[in-house]
Amino acid sequence: MWRRLVVTASTTLAELHAVFQTAMGWTDSYLHSSDIDGVFYGDV
Repeated sequence: MWRRLVVTASTTLAELHAVFQTAMGWTDSYLHSSDIDGVFYGDV
């Protein structure tokens, strides 16, 4: 499954986390991570 989320460049990681939770229908119970230009973000 793919979902594309469009956010502004000024969106903080905390805000992006909230966007993920809402868009995916999650309840803060799924681990997720991102690799942006070779920089890893996540708790894994």
